[in-house]
Amino acid sequence: MSVSIRELQRSPGLRPWLDQAYAAWMQEIGARDATVAAARVELDSALRAFGTFALIIERDRLPAGFALISGAAADGAQRWRLLDFFVLAEMRRLGIGAAAARLIFDRFVGDWQIVTLSKDRAALAFWRRVLARYASGRTSEARSAGEVIQRFSSSGAR
Repeated sequence: MSVSIRELQRSPGLRPWLDQAYAAWMQEIGARDATVAAARVELDSALRAFGTFALIIERDRLPAGFALISGAAADGAQRWRLLDFFVLAEMRRLGIGAAAARLIFDRFVGDWQIVTLSKDRAALAFWRRVLARYASGRTSEARSAGEVIQRFSSSGAR
C-alpha cells in the first residue's frame, strides 16, 4: 500500500471529489446542512484564507481523505495549524491516516498545533498515538473551552 499527499492546487480535477468528502466529514461531525453545496461554500471560504493548503490523501494514487492546514511565519519560525483531517470511513484502520500525517509533518516543517474536540475520543486517541511516534514524546497538550490543543515541532523527513 502506498500513501501520498497531493496539493489540491496542483490537481484541480480533484475538487469535485473534495467537495463530496468534505460534505461527508461535515455530516460525521454533526453539521446540519452537510450538503455538497454547503461543503463547497465552506471550502471556498477556507481556501481563500492566506496560507491555507488543501491536501488530498491518496492510497495507491486514489483519493482516500483530505487535510486542510494553515501556516504563517511568526517570530522567525513557521507555524502550522491542522484545520481539518479526514479519512474515508472505509479506509480507516489501515494506517493511511498515520502515514499521511507523517508525510504532512515532514513536508511542512515548523511548529504545529492540532486542536481536537475533547469529546471526540477516537480523534484524540489517534493524534496521541501518531504524535507519540512522530514527536517521540516532545509534545505538549492543554485543554481549553472543550478542546484539546496539542503542540509539537517537525523538522522534516526522518
